[in-house]
Amino acid sequence: MKIRTWKLWTKKEEAYLGKHQDKVVSEIIGRSVRCVKWRRLKLGIHYAKKPITAPKTWLPKWDAVLGRLPDSQIARQFGVTNYVVFTRRKQLGIKAKGQSKAPWTDKQVSWIGKLPDNVVAEKTGRSLKMVKLIRKHLNRKEIAV
Repeated sequence: MKIRTWKLWTKKEEAYLGKHQDKVVSEIIGRSVRCVKWRRLKLGIHYAKKPITAPKTWLPKWDAVLGRLPDSQIARQFGVTNYVVFTRRKQLGIKAKGQSKAPWTDKQVSWIGKLPDNVVAEKTGRSLKMVKLIRKHLNRKEIAV
């Protein structure tokens, strides 16, 4: 039998309610999303749909995913705007996922249409979407996996 223990809410924890999405609040204060939602509803606080600014507490584990996932996906996951994620990533000097400033080499271009797109993407460090775009631009056929 599982015994539940409840921790009283502090004013500081309640201050986050409605200012950020429930998932973000739950990560910041260390409570479940369900618990956060219940408390927010009990206090009659409306759900925060799209925050305008970044949360005052930016968790280190959020920094860990910058550049590994698209900014839009990170923004949805943490309940912030794309601009907030973009700004934080730029502050830390992290490239966007799939961003590569190095031009395509002749050898890399030669792989397009000879190797499957996913293999070219992996070998070049570029996104699959970018490889497909380049392949279509070069009028080369897609190679089946």
